[in-house]
Amino acid sequence: MTTMPTTDLVDAHESATQVATSGGTSQLAAEACRAVAATIAPVWPLADYVAVNPYLGLTAKSFVEAREYLREFSDCELLMPVEYYRQRFQEKQFSLDEVESAIHELATNGVAGADILTRALLEQVLIGPALDQGSTDGPKAEAPTRIRSISADYDLHAGTDWTAKINEEIGKHCAAHYDRGQAIWRSPWQDLPLYAAWRSAMRYDRRLQVLGLGGVGPLAESLPSEPEAAIAQLLLASGLPHPTWQAYLLSLAYELPGWSAWTQYQAAWLEGGEARVGDAQGDDLLGLLAIRLAYDAALAKQHAYTMDVSAAYATPSPDTDTDGLAHETTNEVLVRHVLLRANELGYRNRILAQLSASVRATERADQAELSTESAPTGTPKLAQMAFCIDVRSERIRRHLEAANSPIETIGFAGFFGMPFAYQRLGEAASTNQLPVLVAPQFKVEEKVRAASAVQQGVMVDQRDFVRTLRKGWKRFQTAATSAFAFVEATGMLFGLKLLKRVFLSGLGSFESRGDGVPAAQQSRLGPDLEALPSHGLTITRQADLAASLLAGMGLCHDFARLVVFCGHGSQTENNPLEAGLDCGACGGHSGEPNARLAAQLLNRSEVRAELLTRGIELPPHVHFLAGLHNTTTDEIRFFDGDLVPATHLADVEELRLAVATAASRTRLERLPLLSAAKASDVFRRSLDWSEVRPEWGLTGNATFIVAPRSLTAPIDLAGRSFLHSYDHNTDPDGKVLEAILTAPMVVGSWINLQYYASTVDPQHFGSGSKTIHNVVGRFGAFSGNCGDLMTGLPWESIHDGVRYQHDPVRLLSVVAAPRERIAEILSRHRNVEQLALNGWIHLVALDGGKFYELSAGRSWQEVELS
Repeated sequence: MTTMPTTDLVDAHESATQVATSGGTSQLAAEACRAVAATIAPVWPLADYVAVNPYLGLTAKSFVEAREYLREFSDCELLMPVEYYRQRFQEKQFSLDEVESAIHELATNGVAGADILTRALLEQVLIGPALDQGSTDGPKAEAPTRIRSISADYDLHAGTDWTAKINEEIGKHCAAHYDRGQAIWRSPWQDLPLYAAWRSAMRYDRRLQVLGLGGVGPLAESLPSEPEAAIAQLLLASGLPHPTWQAYLLSLAYELPGWSAWTQYQAAWLEGGEARVGDAQGDDLLGLLAIRLAYDAALAKQHAYTMDVSAAYATPSPDTDTDGLAHETTNEVLVRHVLLRANELGYRNRILAQLSASVRATERADQAELSTESAPTGTPKLAQMAFCIDVRSERIRRHLEAANSPIETIGFAGFFGMPFAYQRLGEAASTNQLPVLVAPQFKVEEKVRAASAVQQGVMVDQRDFVRTLRKGWKRFQTAATSAFAFVEATGMLFGLKLLKRVFLSGLGSFESRGDGVPAAQQSRLGPDLEALPSHGLTITRQADLAASLLAGMGLCHDFARLVVFCGHGSQTENNPLEAGLDCGACGGHSGEPNARLAAQLLNRSEVRAELLTRGIELPPHVHFLAGLHNTTTDEIRFFDGDLVPATHLADVEELRLAVATAASRTRLERLPLLSAAKASDVFRRSLDWSEVRPEWGLTGNATFIVAPRSLTAPIDLAGRSFLHSYDHNTDPDGKVLEAILTAPMVVGSWINLQYYASTVDPQHFGSGSKTIHNVVGRFGAFSGNCGDLMTGLPWESIHDGVRYQHDPVRLLSVVAAPRERIAEILSRHRNVEQLALNGWIHLVALDGGKFYELSAGRSWQEVELS
């Protein structure tokens, strides 16, 4: 290979600049850029880490089409290997009847090749010897041809590792540019956009030149100042045919899925430092593409290398026997797709059979009640406890109802309809306590209740002082001038600290939330309702929120003495991804502020008076209480006990006893999943800094059920179901159902597809092993010390070291409501409808005592249960 001089490299791009000024070329490049931006899903920073559907930009395509599309420019995978489904079959998780149903469904939906598959062939796959992919009789393997980056193609050709070196270099620049205070020495170009900062750094950075790739600096200086114009110029200079530009740019993005997702977040979901709802404007993603393109261009010119893409885009003749996905018949991919669907049908049929039995039992109970002349005399309710729909709430709700029959549980989105940004005491920044799909409508300040303004000021000053000392000590430990002296002077002391944390893990780490606040007053540190009017939340608007919350829960009459809003949060040590275990409905934060705000709002006499004018009467005997479910230990803690009236103290104490019993039973139920011998091990895990599996999070999630609690209460759903309480008889206009289908169900699908993708394709959408995670810039994590940003779930969150703990199935959404109403709602929300029609979720309606599944053709097919 010959090397082109740097001057020739710059000259070549200057000539390309003149050609790129033509409107046609610029337009083609712009269209390719838009396609990439529409495909890449974002990732949130560690402090606000929430589950994101990594296929977010692909849901307009069917599940089958999305895989075909991804394979054009990446080696992304959407299906598990045949061996996984063979194991599921051997464990009797699905049968040959479900395999036959899956074949029929795929053929009906027009999946190419499905019509020639047979039950006998799939039986041979499941119980016979391993498939020989080279056999002409068995399923065929896919052709490996696809579009890739020039550096990756050159690596295959020359046996080099330039792609890894380039990606490491890009990771270094991105980590420095986006750093949020972790680095001691701040990048001098951090205030510039990513692309502009990189061009400035290239004037001085010579690392790749030392490694053997020259000309990057002069090339960067010669490029246009705007990333989109640079992309157009570099694409033209690459010599790649125009039809390949989109796939080529996508191949670059999917080589760095983490940084692509992060720059997408910066470009579309963040503006002016404030979180947005996907409507912001920025060029960070385009900047990343321009940077990656420049390295490819430099490599191609230096080695006079031209990538041949003819094989990837060759058009086969009708007579050609090809392995391409668009022309596949009985290939292995199609077999795996059928087995995925059979596995899903096996789970669906078991769940629907249980729900069907519950429906029949409810009908018999209703008929018996109607035949009785006297009115029912049920036991007065002690409490109605509203939990988040999170799958981890299912177990404790079931045990609560069993521990104390006068306790009723309700499933509702864990932010409790309180769409606010929370400003903690003494902090300038706020956290959004609501789903990332929704913009905050007002701000809530954190204060110490009943403390004077002077006392609040003193506590803020003390908090600032403590945190400044802590930050200074940390900087001293890590500064270049003091780090070695620090280790020499205090190494033995820290050795003792290390031993203490290893052998006395029950001590845990300090809690910074109470910094500067006296211990006796920390229980009163919470949302400040008195400041709400100053943020535009008048009593009328407060009553609007309260009314909407009660209507959404279907709770407008028959109140218990205690109504509890129970948010949830996790408790882990040394876990960069801990926000992913907190409440996704609260933007990756604890649901405590939402629960406390909702409870105090509904206890306000002014709000109750306003509600009464709207026909909503809250009896004087009703008190609203806030709680928090610790999903790691299953403890439930109650807040603001000083606001509980004396008339309800005995009720709260009775509730505490019931909660303690339910929590204990829940922990015992979880022990086999944790491979733990005793319940105390659950608490140890929550405080152990070396524990990689403190809890399983939402592993196993598979179902989203929208129905009255009476339908699901008799069923053990094994902690795999999102449960949203809903009765269509109390929602005549369908507004509550519309809110559920367009927000909580979509969030449920995001969670489900993140777990799905992290399981079927951990290379692109997982985050490797927790044991080698390193926090970068206080916003993300590396697997190791450089390279791509990690985005999805770590391996330890889906696999226990022996077998998968998460079964990757697409979300089964069961909605107890008339089919016509569901279809009407979907017709107004195309993005939600696409999830169901294109196979990203499976939507089933419970209507008139029967189950109907929505097909790809928009028809409802009755589900026949044996």
